[in-house]
Amino acid sequence: MLSCSRRSFSKDARHAEWALWQLGRDGEALAPRWLRGSLRDRAAAIAARYGSR
Repeated sequence: MLSCSRRSFSKDARHAEWALWQLGRDGEALAPRWLRGSLRDRAAAIAARYGSR
């Protein structure tokens, strides 16, 4: 079971990723590194699924 602080971080991390994703091409994450990686992985998965056009 996750502790309260870890659960809060997970919820905050998901929200941060979601909020930046909503900005589309205007979104940019300079830091933290985990958020940049998460957005990159999400974009790569979508590109792989639907192909780059």
